[in-house]
Amino acid sequence: FHLMRQESPWVKTMPSEYIHRNLRVSTQPLETLTSKQFKTLLEIYPFLEDVLLFATDYPHFDADDPFYITKRLPKEWMPKLLYKNSCETYGWDEKELEARTSVEQPVGSVR
Repeated sequence: FHLMRQESPWVKTMPSEYIHRNLRVSTQPLETLTSKQFKTLLEIYPFLEDVLLFATDYPHFDADDPFYITKRLPKEWMPKLLYKNSCETYGWDEKELEARTSVEQPVGSVR
């Protein structure tokens, strides 16, 4: 970036910033990575937590079990992975999404 500055004066920020701001990656097919490859990926892309979106590959027959993914990533990532990153990417309001997707308790159920 710095060496080629004269060649591309219109580029205002580091290329990694453009990637962080504009690229989204899904968890499918995460199972193809070995533990070593995944650790390397985390070292290369320290902002992966911010751009990773949950995906199962449904309705294909080999769709991932959601627990497969959640067991392999840090627990601290779960809110961002499972809904916050999607809300940000698609411009959804988190509170409105919660209200629309909450499941009402059946009549007579005990909370």
